[in-house]
Amino acid sequence: MHLPYGFSWQSYLALAVLAALAAWTVYTLLRRGAFGRLRHPRATPGVVVVEGADVLSPLHWRQEADRLAGQGRHREALRCRYRALVGDLATGGLLEEVPGRTTGDYERLVRALFPEVAGRFSAITDLFERCWYGQEAAGPAEDDAFREVAEAVTGTLERRHSRRADGSRGNLDLLAGAGGNPG
Repeated sequence: MHLPYGFSWQSYLALAVLAALAAWTVYTLLRRGAFGRLRHPRATPGVVVVEGADVLSPLHWRQEADRLAGQGRHREALRCRYRALVGDLATGGLLEEVPGRTTGDYERLVRALFPEVAGRFSAITDLFERCWYGQEAAGPAEDDAFREVAEAVTGTLERRHSRRADGSRGNLDLLAGAGGNPG
């Protein structure tokens, strides 16, 4: 038997084995949900995404986080808690909440403007990003840890802000040019 292009039957057998191996690998990854991590977080059902609507208050975000955590949806609750934290900092006059600003943008701002809480803010930003964007599992422990650190961050910054008696905007003028929004 003469085979086209000078290939031997062993070459075709090797190609068939490689194709079968590739198909088996894709099938296994699909069954394990490995490609699910590639989905954008906004594709997750039930996620609260408000675009083009009024900015929600930090209290609203916390209430939504508590509701979601009560349903066992801790990953989504962390997103709401992050939004509440940024809202608290904005409401306190410490940061400007800007649509399109990313978690990394907020982390850099906090690091530059408030070094005394930069480590804690980075830790909860990392927790949020791992659970939200990395789609790692989140449960009550992560939710409790986030709340504890967020309260420490806001408490420290509120005390710092309340001690300023000169009434100046100080660092707020530096925030005017940055862009982004978490989640």
